[in-house]
Amino acid sequence: MTDRRTRQPDGSIEATQALALRLAIGAALLTFGLSLYARSLDLLRTDIPLRASNGRLFWLASVIGVIGFGFAVDHFTGRIASTGSVVTPRPDLAASSAAILPALVVFAALQLVAWDSRFAVALSASLLAGAGVFTAIVVRHYLLSGDPAVFSGARLVQMSLTAAVGFLSLSLARGWMAGTLYTLVVVMVIAGLLLFQAFDGVRAFPIRRAAYALAAGVVLAEVAVALSYWPPLGWHGGAIVATVFVVLMLTIDAILTRSVSSDLVARYAGAGVGVCGLLVFLAR
Repeated sequence: MTDRRTRQPDGSIEATQALALRLAIGAALLTFGLSLYARSLDLLRTDIPLRASNGRLFWLASVIGVIGFGFAVDHFTGRIASTGSVVTPRPDLAASSAAILPALVVFAALQLVAWDSRFAVALSASLLAGAGVFTAIVVRHYLLSGDPAVFSGARLVQMSLTAAVGFLSLSLARGWMAGTLYTLVVVMVIAGLLLFQAFDGVRAFPIRRAAYALAAGVVLAEVAVALSYWPPLGWHGGAIVATVFVVLMLTIDAILTRSVSSDLVARYAGAGVGVCGLLVFLAR
């Protein structure tokens, strides 16, 4: 007898891909539309988003658009699950995190066009938003399928996409020179959400995942604030925060999958220190 928690019915991947394509087009159009609006503004990197008089409406529209898009992702993926096209697995595997990565992909793209609103950047950001949303939705399908043949590959793709979104979002959040409080809050929220969804498919209850994500988000926020007292040039500061983000993500993953050891943590920490040291040298 087929176990619906671990086996997917025929055609489920086609339904997911069709939905992912529609949502990807929507993400690209949303990003491009707001990009055109950003091009008409003179957004200053020293202004606090949502408080700056010039860019307030852009940031307000961006936040509302991202939240609305997240609700759309959650709604439509939930409708597919309710029709049986996608299996709903154990409760500890299926926390309500389907909308997080697609929404943050769009938010990262909007941060980029706010930072640099040239037409080529706006077009590239829109295409990347669409591609990222499509990938996030399809890879989550495989993560929750219970198929061991595709789980490892899906995990690698999801964690790679999470790291890329983290690098872009955290770099830009930190680079927007809007003060310590803004950096602290935004970095903690973005990092915490990314780390919570990064463990979809891992057999760990949501409360445990949330605790690790919150703790790591606080650490990353403190790192970002500390770097504000030594502002490295270009993307180097964001790359340092992203390196710490990846080290924490890999360490939490090892803890949740019960594969953690002192040697493994030492290797992750050593690699992170080495990369950060290189970035400090290059940022001089």
